Amino acid sequence: PPLAGHDDWYVVAQLAAFRGGARGTHASDARGQQMRAAAALLADAQQLADVATYISTLGDDAERAASRRRD
Repeated sequence: PPLAGHDDWYVVAQLAAFRGGARGTHASDARGQQMRAAAALLADAQQLADVATYISTLGDDAERAASRRRD
């Protein structure tokens, strides 16, 4: 799912939801399952925050590029 351009707190919350199993568990949600597997690799809250900080540096250009790949 596209995360670039979102606030850090939102990205942390979404990664935590994937990591905790609140998201990405539905059988037809292939991207959610990928995110859940990736988020499971993050060991602690600091790593979640670090990834969110990195994603926040990607900005809207990364979002547009991701959108083009989906089309």
